[in-house]
Parts: sequence; C-alpha cells; structure tokens
Amino acid sequence: MDKILAIIPFYKRSDQLEQCLAALAASTHPIEAFVVDNNTENKGFTKACNLGLRESMRRGHTYAILLNQDCYVSQDAVEKAVAFMRSHPRCAVAGPKQLSAEDPDLIVHGGCTEAFPVGQHLTGRASRKDCAVSRPMPWVNGACMVVRVDALYETGLMDEGFFLIASDADFCFAARQRGWEVWYCAESVVFHEGGGVSSKQPTLDLVAYFNADQLHFRDKWVGSMGWECLQKAPLAPGEKLAEEKVRGLLETAFRHFQKSELREAELIVRRILDFEPENSTALLILARIYIDIGAPAAAARILLAAIKASPDCAQTHLALADALFFCQASEQSAFHYQRARSFGIQSPEMSMNLATVFLQQGKREQAIGEWRLVLKMDPAHAEARHNLRESGFAEADV
Repeated sequence: MDKILAIIPFYKRSDQLEQCLAALAASTHPIEAFVVDNNTENKGFTKACNLGLRESMRRGHTYAILLNQDCYVSQDAVEKAVAFMRSHPRCAVAGPKQLSAEDPDLIVHGGCTEAFPVGQHLTGRASRKDCAVSRPMPWVNGACMVVRVDALYETGLMDEGFFLIASDADFCFAARQRGWEVWYCAESVVFHEGGGVSSKQPTLDLVAYFNADQLHFRDKWVGSMGWECLQKAPLAPGEKLAEEKVRGLLETAFRHFQKSELREAELIVRRILDFEPENSTALLILARIYIDIGAPAAAARILLAAIKASPDCAQTHLALADALFFCQASEQSAFHYQRARSFGIQSPEMSMNLATVFLQQGKREQAIGEWRLVLKMDPAHAEARHNLRESGFAEADV
C-alpha cells in the first residue's frame, strides 16, 4: 500500500488542528500526519511545507499531502486521490475539490486559473454539478495539495522566497515547466473552513507578507517565456486543433521567425506542439530558434528525434548540421551537411561551415573546394576570397 504523509502547518487554532487530525484518522486509506508547529516561531506556510516534504523523501513515502489545519478530508478523499495519482503517472500535483465546511454545497476550489496579480479559483455549486470533471489546470490551491514525491527529485521543493501565498502556484508552474502535469481532482473531496489564517481580517504585517509574495512571484515569472506558456490552461485530454488552424499558425510562426521575432514565433510553435508533439515543421522552427539564441545542443536533440520521424527532410538535416557545427561536433555536422546537399540544398553559409569542419579534420583540399564553391554562388564573398588567398592562390586563380 502507498505510504502517504499529511503535512500540516499549525498556527494558533488548536480546535482546527484537532478536527483536521480526526478526519485523517477516519480515512479509509492509512495516512501519517506530520504537524509543523509554527506557534513558537512562525516559519510561514512554505518553509513548514518543505520540512514535511523533506521528511516524506527521507521516509520513502509515495505521496505527500500538503494540508491546511482548516481543511478536513472526507473519509475516502485520500483513497480516491491515490487512485487518481496511480492512473495519471505524469501528475506531479493534484488539487482535490474543496467544499465549504459551513456550506457543503458551495465549491470553493475546483482548480485555479489566473495566478497574478491575485489567484483565481474556479467555484460553483455541487448541486448544479459544477466542477464535476477532473482536468489539467495551470495550478491548484495549496490548502490541500497531493504531491508525487518522486517528482520532487526533478522539480525541487517549494520556493522559500514565498512566506505564505503564491508558493502553491509557483510550485505547480515549476512542475509543469519540467514536463509534469498538474490536475484538479474532482473525485477527491475535502471540506475547507472559512476561518483560515489568510482569510481573517488582515493586519498590516500580514498584508506586507502578501505583497512581498506577490512581488516575488511577479519578479520570478511575469514577462518570462515560461509565464507566457504556463499561464494558459493546459489541454483537456484528447483536445485537438483543426489541420487548417495548424497550417495558419505555422505560417504565422515562420513569418515571425524570418523577421527575427523569436519570442512571438516560439510561443506559437510551443502551442502547436502542445497539440501535436511530433509536428515536424513546428519542431524545425523551434530548433532554429534554439540555435539562434545559443542553445544548439537543445536544438540538436529536437532535430535528431525529428529525423527519426522524417529521415528525408532536407531542411531538418541542414538545421541539425548547423546545430552540431555550433556544438563543435564536426564529423556529425559534416555528415548532415552532405545529406542536406544530396537533397539539393546549397548555400554559401553551408559551404563555409563545411570548409571549417574539413580544416578541423585536416582535409585542406576539401576545404579549398568549399571556398571555391562559395565564390561560385557569391563572387563577392570576402571571407572565402581571403581564405583562398591565404592558402596561396593568386587573385586570378581566386
């Protein structure tokens, strides 16, 4: 049976803690409680959660549940959450449905959408069957959050730059940035009391903590490429784009790329790849962007996968050759340049790169042949002319 640790930051309200622990004790799935006492020294929500997450890793637990002291699990909530995590092996974080403890028909959390400047929860009424379907989300609320412990070795712990709020959204964004999934889990239900620390009449100090956390989130995410991609709602299972729509998006992305508007191009191709992870044109544009921003090894990995799917694509061989050239993998780059040439591609830049590779391999005659080829394509090419002169050729021969 999966071992689970419930991590409960405890501050002041012992009546809430007692009720929280009683609910865990009645769970149909066994669960250990790990209470972090914040009364003597208030470490804040995030540091308290990390103490428990470290403990769950140390003890070898399969899952950890971050749980507010004012959240009370229903009897089968943990059992259903575990079943959900088992059936979604790429889910790093799941947020159960939260019902109001005072009004159990009121859904106070059915997943989260916007994270900045304030967090937005999907809400509704259970009697209307609102929020009735589990689905991927940009983030879920940390008042009750199920965490796959194995994912922590990739994503890291929560960012302790956050004291109280926004660390849940940040944690979910970081997991999704690493290729993990975040889901709202409608099957698992907890009851959230309205008397939590953050919902009381705020003091000036508490508002200052809120503001500091908001600003830390803004500085870390807002305006970044990650923010642009991750703030959008993830795809529902099976969601597709029409072929005509994909074609239009690819044309727009290519126009942006040609104008060196790399950010705009990347956002479009990333969105296409959300729907069609093996779209060869989108992968080629993304790889070209990576080469242009100085990440050729990342581009090479993308292109090697693309060539397996489409071994006769000349442009993919050319892009891979360029990526390998900038990685200083000379033999491999020469092979793919020559493959691109066999499909009819030729350019001065390609021949200049091949000449450099041949020189590195001690093949001077072949390098000279490439410089001569450059001058046939572009008689005014100064570097090729200079290289031939340095190799001992007279101006007339050049």
